[in-house]
Amino acid sequence: MASRDDAIVDIFIPVLNEAEGASYELAERPDEIVRNKPDIEAVAKDRTSGATLRIEHTRLEPFEGEGADFGRLRDIAEAIEKDGRIAQVNRELDISFKVGAFDVFGRWGRDKERVLRTIVEWLRVNVPSFESGYSEHTLTLPEPLVIGISLEHLEGAGSVSVARRDAPPTLLASLRRSVTRKLPKLVVETATKHVLLLEKYVPLHSRYEIGRQLRSLAPDLPDLSGVEVWVADTNGWHSADVVGFYRVWPSVDRRTRWVRGIPEVKLLHKRHLM
Repeated sequence: MASRDDAIVDIFIPVLNEAEGASYELAERPDEIVRNKPDIEAVAKDRTSGATLRIEHTRLEPFEGEGADFGRLRDIAEAIEKDGRIAQVNRELDISFKVGAFDVFGRWGRDKERVLRTIVEWLRVNVPSFESGYSEHTLTLPEPLVIGISLEHLEGAGSVSVARRDAPPTLLASLRRSVTRKLPKLVVETATKHVLLLEKYVPLHSRYEIGRQLRSLAPDLPDLSGVEVWVADTNGWHSADVVGFYRVWPSVDRRTRWVRGIPEVKLLHKRHLM
């Protein structure tokens, strides 16, 4: 089975062909040829013109430190969503934690079991008394932890989901880190076209905001002038079997090219659904 990164590149090449009237076909995956040397995702060749395309893929963190923040939320979310005593018939319960909520716990490996047990037990006891609408509750563990509760009454078996809220405005820092890390190996070899493919896996930040931030970075990144930056919007990959692609640099394309019926690839992280 192809990796997630490989699958995104494979889906993208036909999209680019249609957008530009090209005939690129995958020629090689350089990062698989020499495993101990970081390299780009793919090289494609146009069978008609002989043009060469170099592609590098990277995930765009919606805010700085998203990976570490998710690492703390993951076990909490799974424990809550799998607990059979929290879900209530005819109730849709959305539980949210502010980004950085768990930073107060200095040693997560030591604290996790205590925090997880306390949150689950608190929800078991209090969920039956929650009213419709949104409310916030502070648990003293003794560290303060704020839980957001959104409840709707709906017909059915009941559901529980966990998410994050109030992401910090650090898109520029995340973009700078992703682009500066990936550009050098993308442009180290000449090609007819170089494409940096940013995977947006959570529904934050519009194409216009991403494009605006890239324009602000351009004066410090001269290599960006010879690169096209596209977004692979994978928010709907596992929920709706769809991925969208659009260009954000050097100009923003208002069109989204949707690809449906995409291959099933195992989730890299559950946060692709959060």
